[in-house]
This record gives sequence, C-alpha cells and structure tokens, in this order.
Amino acid sequence: MIRLNNKEQKRQLDFYMLCKTFQESGVNTEEKALAHKEKLKRNGVIQASVIIVISVLIVLIFKANPMTVLMFAIILLLYVFSFTNRGRNYLQRYIDDIIKHPNFDPEIGGFPDIDVNADVDVDVDVDVDTPQQEQESKI
Repeated sequence: MIRLNNKEQKRQLDFYMLCKTFQESGVNTEEKALAHKEKLKRNGVIQASVIIVISVLIVLIFKANPMTVLMFAIILLLYVFSFTNRGRNYLQRYIDDIIKHPNFDPEIGGFPDIDVNADVDVDVDVDVDTPQQEQESKI
C-alpha cells in the first residue's frame, strides 16, 4: 500500500498515473495531448453551464431560497474549475516533461529500455551503527 504524507506526493502519484493512462491509450504526440487538453476545457465549460442552468431552474420551479442554491452552485463551480484546471496543468506537464523529453520515443509511447547491465559508478557513503555502538549510545 502506498502511504502519502502530503499533497505534493498525492499530486505526483496522480501525475504518474495519468502518464501511464495516456501511454496505454496511445496519447504519445503533442497534438493528441493538446486535443485532450482542449476537450477537457470544453467539458469543464459544459459542466459549469449545466450547473448554472440547473441552479436557475431550481430557484424558479421549486421556489427555493436563492442564496442557498447560489451557495451550492458556487461550491460545485469551484469543484469543476479546480478539477479542470488541475487536469489541464497535468496535461501541460505531460507534454513538457514526457513528450518533449529528448529520449521519449513516440513509436513505443515511452522511453526506450534502460540497459540494466551497464556499468554505473555510484558513490554511497553510509554510516551504520553496529548493535554494540547502538547499545553504548543508549547508555
């Protein structure tokens, strides 16, 4: 199970899940990603319009308190705006970070395989206490 400590980690996970979904569905060119971005904007405008129309109809037909309906409409509009804006930002990040990356291969919808047998020089400095040192530090 993945444990998330803060919003940034959740957003990072959301972005990687979006990247995986796009790569699996064949969105591997900038044109396709931009088309999805515009479609997301259009859907957000349609959803906002529906919320406004339904709010007006509720006030007119059911004689509901306009301030209460307005409050709920504003909450729903903020949700739609937030969702649409976050999606558009993720799409732009997908275009900038993944599609425009020099190693991205649109034919396979991702990055070429990395040679795991390649020689890699890694410098790791680890300070490990032995059980005896841990016991002495507790005293």
